[in-house]
Amino acid sequence: MSKRWRLPLLAGLLIALLAAGGLVVAFSDAIVGSSGNHASADQISSNHQITVSGQGQISVTPDTAIVSLGVTQSNPDLKTAQDAVNSAMDKIVAAIKAAGIPDKNIQTTGYNINANQDFNKPGHPITGYDVYAGISVTVQPLNKAGSIIDIAVQNGANQVGGINFTVQDPTSAAQQARAKAVDDARAKAQQLATLAGTTLGPIVNINETDNGGPVVPYSTAAVASSASGSSAETTVQPGQSTITIDLTVSFAIP
Repeated sequence: MSKRWRLPLLAGLLIALLAAGGLVVAFSDAIVGSSGNHASADQISSNHQITVSGQGQISVTPDTAIVSLGVTQSNPDLKTAQDAVNSAMDKIVAAIKAAGIPDKNIQTTGYNINANQDFNKPGHPITGYDVYAGISVTVQPLNKAGSIIDIAVQNGANQVGGINFTVQDPTSAAQQARAKAVDDARAKAQQLATLAGTTLGPIVNINETDNGGPVVPYSTAAVASSASGSSAETTVQPGQSTITIDLTVSFAIP
């Protein structure tokens, strides 16, 4: 090829490359612009929501009692106090098992040793020790709770911390409470949508707060009855427990 034809050809190629480069730049700008518009659309979409809370509650009758029992002994000698507590607790546990409570339903909840000091004397000498051991007993059926407390007291328990009532399987009640919570949230969102002059769409997000199971009453009636030394059997009244479900629900709006 002659030099006379090379120069125009090279010039043409250069122009073509520059033109292609312009197209690439333009296409790149189009992509950036498209991405920016997409992010903005997402932001707008997230703003087109109504978020409310909803709560549902179901009352149930407890079927399980958890009884807190313990032994406290004081003695100037630590080992003597420990031996007394350990002996009493062994006797209590054996008696509870004999009454039909399985091992899996008896759990140690505490073992404490406290030194007593005379702060009125130089050096604050130790004058004795308080030793405590505690257990929790899960009782089923619940109507045996009173007799279990009495058996424990008769065998050396001198601390009865009270009773917690619960439901062994709250699944069904929780499902009912959850449905009520959704209905509650929907009613609130519908009112807000109406006030805002818009329409309520479907649920787009939902979160549940864990309330830790049924809320149950705490009874100290058993403590008073047992401590009084009455020969009458301790009476336990479980009352009602409440299972509560709390939700945060987001609904779409146009």
